[in-house]
Amino acid sequence: MHSYPTSGAPTERVFRQSQTRKIISAIFVIAIIAVLAFLFIPKFLPNTMTHALRFTVAGAVVAVVAVLMLGSALVWTNMRVVVTPTTVEVRRPGKVLHSWDRAVTGFSTHVVKHSTNGIPTNTERTLIAHYPGGETKVTFSAMSRNAFNEMYALLTAESRAAMAQAEAEARALAGQPAVDPSGAPLTQQFATTPSAAIGLPRTFTVNLAPMRKRGRVALIVAAIVAVIAAGLTYLGIRSPDEFTLLMAAFVAWFVAVVCVLVWLGTVTESRKYPKVTEIGSAGITIDGTVYPYSGISRIWLTPETYQQRRLQLVGPTGVRKKFSYGAAVGKPDAQPMPQWPDLVRTLQAATAHNPGLVSFDLN
Repeated sequence: MHSYPTSGAPTERVFRQSQTRKIISAIFVIAIIAVLAFLFIPKFLPNTMTHALRFTVAGAVVAVVAVLMLGSALVWTNMRVVVTPTTVEVRRPGKVLHSWDRAVTGFSTHVVKHSTNGIPTNTERTLIAHYPGGETKVTFSAMSRNAFNEMYALLTAESRAAMAQAEAEARALAGQPAVDPSGAPLTQQFATTPSAAIGLPRTFTVNLAPMRKRGRVALIVAAIVAVIAAGLTYLGIRSPDEFTLLMAAFVAWFVAVVCVLVWLGTVTESRKYPKVTEIGSAGITIDGTVYPYSGISRIWLTPETYQQRRLQLVGPTGVRKKFSYGAAVGKPDAQPMPQWPDLVRTLQAATAHNPGLVSFDLN
């Protein structure tokens, strides 16, 4: 587990970064530096130095680098987040880096995935604290996805109402009119918007028309190209000396097969999406199957701004049911679920009476 209650404070939870990856990376870099140091440093030292002394200097350089890198992994970048009912602190060994009062602080996140030549190398997960007068960003390069998701779920579930109340009190003291919650940030809207206000239940239907159209076009093209390929094959067989006809027939058959595969791909893809999702005040219904909120321990879904759109229901025993709603690519009318932002907001509003049930999957 990446988070646990401490013995001194039963309600305190600690979210740590994984030090194993940092230490392994540091050891790998140290090994490379050691090889280079012992190969090149002795060659650049004065000839008056003995052979043993040259290698001693190289070893000292490697030792200094090793201490700095391991110290960075174990101390300087070894940050953890400590969450209590009243405060959120970011600590490293021997020092508190940041401390926020939960009554007046809201939280958001930013996740950046790094890759080299298409190969994933690292994921940086940033926690953003919003408080009166500014914001603070803290980046974690070695915190696991599950630990970060759990931390954010804990922070947002209990901070929405506090943020809305603190902002309302600040406006009242300043003599400013109250703000309509519908225009507030997402983390504040559902602290004040009852489920009835959004007209539950609400139904969301997957848009399969563009996908089916793409499949029909591919199938029609495949049929036309197959007819052409058959004609070229017939002519090529009748005229063995015309090698060009046989090559053209081969290319045409290849294009026809590709078009058929595209059609099959659209058929397979359309079957994996839930056709109808209905969100009610007591549960969520997906393709006729009812999942009551009382029988769900956690609902994970990707934020409305993420490209990939996923919903995951976790039962009391840990059994997970995953649903894919496509990706936010191209025009909204070409997406499988263009109403995904509305679905996210509606689900949050419907479960506002059960803080922590809905959490963002910050992949």
